[in-house]
Amino acid sequence: MVTKGDKAPDFTLKDCDGGTFTLSKAIEEAKAFVVIYFYPNANTFGCLKESCSFRDNHDKFLSQGATVIGISKNDATKNKKMKDDNNLPFLLLCDETLEVHKLYGIGSLSNSRQTFCINKEGVVTFVYNNVMLFFNHTSKVLNAIADTK
Repeated sequence: MVTKGDKAPDFTLKDCDGGTFTLSKAIEEAKAFVVIYFYPNANTFGCLKESCSFRDNHDKFLSQGATVIGISKNDATKNKKMKDDNNLPFLLLCDETLEVHKLYGIGSLSNSRQTFCINKEGVVTFVYNNVMLFFNHTSKVLNAIADTK
């Protein structure tokens, strides 16, 4: 399990738009932070609420220098549908083999909705793990970023 203070495990995954995402490259290109949120299943109630909250607060994340990335076990088609149907302005990555989920210690439903804030040094500065409280998820993450600056 990845915790605050750990070096974020690097990975490469396909995104739902047909591109490739590598965490170490994103960290280099980010202004201040990369925010990775894991969501259990695209187009389900909680995951839509969580993803749309990141969308609705996207300008706040950008103003804090944060790049937002979503990851699920879903294939590109399912993630792309959620992204397009809900105008999500950030990448959704496809971890169909659950390799990255395992790297970050995400396995069961009880810890399937987690968010990691990663700074420019590649260090995890905040972890949010609450599968049920997706309504205030983004405010917790934004507050953690502000407190880190």
